[in-house]
Amino acid sequence: MDLEQIEKAHVYIKPLDYYVLGSVYPPLKAMQPIAPDEMYAGASDDLSLYVHIPFCDQYCSFCHFAKVINPSEDRVERYLRAMYLELEMLSQRLGGARRVRTIYFGGGTASYLTAAQVRELFARIHRHFDVAPDAEITYELHPNLVRRPDCDERLESMLANGVNRWVFGVQSMDNRELAKLNRGHTDQDVLDLLAALRERGQENVSLDLIFGIPYQTLESWHQTLTKLVAAGTPKFNIFPLMFKSGDPITYHYLKEPEIFPDASDRILMHFICDHVLLDEAGYRYGPVFYYSKKNGIASQQQAGKFENIDNLNLLGIGVSAFGYLGGTHYYNVCEIEDYVRKCEARESPVWVGWALSEEDKIRRNAIMSIRASGISRPVMKERFGIDPFEYFADDIAILKELALVEEQGDALVLTRLGALHADGVGTRFVGKNVLELFEQKNAELLLEGSHARKDLMERYDYSPLRRRVLDFTKDLREKAQSRKHLPVAPPLVTSKV
Repeated sequence: MDLEQIEKAHVYIKPLDYYVLGSVYPPLKAMQPIAPDEMYAGASDDLSLYVHIPFCDQYCSFCHFAKVINPSEDRVERYLRAMYLELEMLSQRLGGARRVRTIYFGGGTASYLTAAQVRELFARIHRHFDVAPDAEITYELHPNLVRRPDCDERLESMLANGVNRWVFGVQSMDNRELAKLNRGHTDQDVLDLLAALRERGQENVSLDLIFGIPYQTLESWHQTLTKLVAAGTPKFNIFPLMFKSGDPITYHYLKEPEIFPDASDRILMHFICDHVLLDEAGYRYGPVFYYSKKNGIASQQQAGKFENIDNLNLLGIGVSAFGYLGGTHYYNVCEIEDYVRKCEARESPVWVGWALSEEDKIRRNAIMSIRASGISRPVMKERFGIDPFEYFADDIAILKELALVEEQGDALVLTRLGALHADGVGTRFVGKNVLELFEQKNAELLLEGSHARKDLMERYDYSPLRRRVLDFTKDLREKAQSRKHLPVAPPLVTSKV
């Protein structure tokens, strides 16, 4: 693999710059203030809901989402009441109850809520929305849930309210690695929680894993995968470690780079994952980072995001939640107190948004679909009246030459090498208008210097676009070096692997 050529094509993203080019296009840093009336005008009849529960009982070093650690009971209840007000306001703006096809409860730690709070939250959702009888309802669990005295009661409250898909962050099955991440659970907790769900007949379970974390080796990563395959895990969601300038994990790297896998090992870990799950265990792949047993239950939430984003709209509920409605993407405010105050004043908590043009929609479709079943010529022709192979001809030619994509029938799909660089491939389809806005925002942040790390857009923009322009880590490296007399961390890049 010649990373130098892939980097010259602006496809290889170095680990310190890496982030997933996710389901929000354009990403946050390109968005502008938007009026709620403009935002909700084109909402579809069928919706998905994302509900953000921002509470945790400890701070995982790699986490950069909006959260509060060990909040008081009053603060939890006040936040929940604010969410109930947002649900009511959304229902009113949408003109009554809309049909909901999927619900995803994430965080933070969604399982932080008590059984009574879970029941009330579901009651409020049903009050304002028409939840389909066959809706896919996903709930994120923390493995340390099994050590709570009311674990059974919490699980039963979720089951009683229709939860039928379960996701929990495992990250690793090596206890030393888990302790360094401050995860607050052990490998045995993971196995016990899997058993608790299996006892209740729940097989639609997905585990999140991260490679590239402190102390991790090729051997420990292989053991994590094989141990969980042996435990009968139906699905995996597997990401490389992502750095954000304000996260503790970034400081850890700058102080002790030698305890992290280097760029070469990160690449090998990706292919170890493919080998164990695809070649040995017989899982299927797709969308990118998702692996599932071939006879398992497909996820409606994933299909809606990657395959049907133009037709199935997402309502984001809660602080920092994002959504897309009728061709408009939006973000809620990202500070909890701001969110609560706005909801209590019966004001929309929407912070910024973007009304997608026809070209934006074409590019979003390409970015999302290349991560799943591929960019489909018939679908693009039907939806947008264009031939994607001609529309993106120059970019496709470069990607083909690098062996990152290939044609399969009427679709352009990632190769197994391309899957490693999926987010970099996606950036080839980003519009110039979006890149210009990123450059403008970055120029403003550079003028602010080190204070730019406190900027909310910089803090909550989850995208690899133009991150390398803002070398905040240089400032952090210098501070780490002066405090501890450590050598400056080497760049996480190799030219050839």
